[in-house]
Amino acid sequence: MEYVWFGVIGLALGALAGQVLRGQYNIFADMVIGVLGALAGSHLFLTYLESWSAGPVGGYVFAVIGAGIFLLAWRALRSVN
Repeated sequence: MEYVWFGVIGLALGALAGQVLRGQYNIFADMVIGVLGALAGSHLFLTYLESWSAGPVGGYVFAVIGAGIFLLAWRALRSVN
């Protein structure tokens, strides 16, 4: 069930990034990239670092971080001609 929430976080961050970082990008692509980043970040946290945290909050934090990294990387790769 946690992964559903991580996906929702990524969806929201992707939509927000699509509105804030305007350009010739598709908001749906931003949302998909946000979901992928959130799932990757939270999975890495839950797999390798969960024993170091004091609860499941770290998974949500890493979902946000992962979504942000994926979105920034996507924007950087798309801007290179």
